[in-house]
Amino acid sequence: MAKTKLSDLINRPIRVFLSDNSEVSGELLAFDGYMNLVIADAQEVSRTRKGVEQTRTLGLIVLRGERVLSTTPAGPAQDRQGRLQTNLDSSVAL
Repeated sequence: MAKTKLSDLINRPIRVFLSDNSEVSGELLAFDGYMNLVIADAQEVSRTRKGVEQTRTLGLIVLRGERVLSTTPAGPAQDRQGRLQTNLDSSVAL
């Protein structure tokens, strides 16, 4: 299976797993060498100690790279007109 570079995921939906056991999903707009991510239409899913999931809508965010554990494509990519683009592999090379 071929790996996908993070730069291949620009303007595509991604899921980001964070060091506090939460995850953020949204459209990746930009990133830098420190793994800071700019994500549009971001939603955060966190889990309580009792296993209850809580979801918050965050909108446009800058996610600090030191919190990022891993990233993965979040589903089929769509262009700005809503048409499906080709699927990517699930592995992401950082």
